[in-house]
Amino acid sequence: MKKLKLIVLIFVIFISGCNKEKYLRTPVVETTSVTLSGTDVIVKGNVTDAGNATNLQTGFCYQMNIAPKSIMDNQVLSNQTGGTFQMTLSDLIPDSTYYFQAFVTSDQGYSTGKIISFKVPTYQPPTVPCVLATNKITDNGMTFNVTSTSIDNTLGCVISASCYPDGPMISFKFLNQPLNGIYTTTDSYDFSNNKSVFVTITEGGYNDYTLTANALVYVNNIDSKTVAISFCQLNYMVDIYSVSLSGEINAQ
Repeated sequence: MKKLKLIVLIFVIFISGCNKEKYLRTPVVETTSVTLSGTDVIVKGNVTDAGNATNLQTGFCYQMNIAPKSIMDNQVLSNQTGGTFQMTLSDLIPDSTYYFQAFVTSDQGYSTGKIISFKVPTYQPPTVPCVLATNKITDNGMTFNVTSTSIDNTLGCVISASCYPDGPMISFKFLNQPLNGIYTTTDSYDFSNNKSVFVTITEGGYNDYTLTANALVYVNNIDSKTVAISFCQLNYMVDIYSVSLSGEINAQ
């Protein structure tokens, strides 16, 4: 009788252990690819098995210059809760190697995929489709010399140029330090697109105007301290009149 009870107890423990193991089966996730799109990096992952989990949340971790067994820095969440998912990462440092890893969290725990390394290339300067003189701004048909420039990274990145005392002052407000490439003007500084730029011009020291949207601004990082900004045609409104602006500044 005692032997029978012992066999029954062992069987119950075995069954309970199996059920617990089945219940605690965590999702399986893969880091599938890392590719370049323009100046953005697109990372893709896939939850291949959701297990017994609910409340899934997917995302990626990434960091630079080291290949760890598990990455915990720079966690970003996707809006997909299973299956394939991806994220677009912007403003990564050119000529640098990053390490990416997909993850999934759930009520059953935390799972990660393999680590994929990817080297962000050095972006080539864009071709400016017009001929411009360096550090000169043409405003409403009059050309002025740029007398001073500045780069302020306190909030985003603001690059300014002044044609004091006779000419205008122009400011380019980027979401982050701009990389080599082409940016599109927007009529509001509250933007989420990192390839947009908000441009304002000050005339006479106190009249501020916002440049109209959807014009092109060309950025060339000449060296670690100097950024060249070129614009073939920007426009702003003074009363009912449209005023054209062009120029190139080398800001430091």
